[in-house]
Amino acid sequence: MFLERTLIACIVQGADYMDAQRVRSRMVDEMKSVWEKHDVLVTVGAGPAPRLDPKLAAWPSLNRFSPFAVLGAPAIVVPAGYSEAGLPLSIQIAGKPFEDANVLGVAHAYEQATNWWLQRKPDLSSFKPPAPIAWDPPHPSTAGVDPGIVSLCERAVRSAGLHLTEAQLAILCAAAPHVLEMVQRVGAAAGTAEPASIFSFPPAG
Repeated sequence: MFLERTLIACIVQGADYMDAQRVRSRMVDEMKSVWEKHDVLVTVGAGPAPRLDPKLAAWPSLNRFSPFAVLGAPAIVVPAGYSEAGLPLSIQIAGKPFEDANVLGVAHAYEQATNWWLQRKPDLSSFKPPAPIAWDPPHPSTAGVDPGIVSLCERAVRSAGLHLTEAQLAILCAAAPHVLEMVQRVGAAAGTAEPASIFSFPPAG
């Protein structure tokens, strides 16, 4: 998983990053009308912990936390109860950019009102662990991969100054189609707007 999510940076060019920042700028602007009406947004947080499985590392995957990171909006996750199986649940509280203190205040007020953090469930005194997880390590290979994808990845790796094994190159080749699709989609929506600068404090007044 670590290799997959770092090697894909070879494929993303500087121009692609600028396009992403232009789309990000538009997203930040579109959220302004939401922040004018609401001090915070409450969304789902992490659900019950899933059984450990290699599929958990699959990419791309849905992430309910990334949108607020992209928007430069402070967010926090707090306990919100337990599932029927006794596993902890949470909610996510997000707020306006640079209003971290307000988000922390709302989260603190919620925790004090619910006291979920004081409860110690489930009772594990009679818990029986499940059978050990059988895991067969993957053996990635470029065999059968589109030659155009392999060639593109090889060029990207050379340009980055990396020296990959066959298995490492195969990991990049497997993720490349998803990255290329994402880059194409972002590029088509980028337009000519100024790139986002969401980490700069807004002008006073």
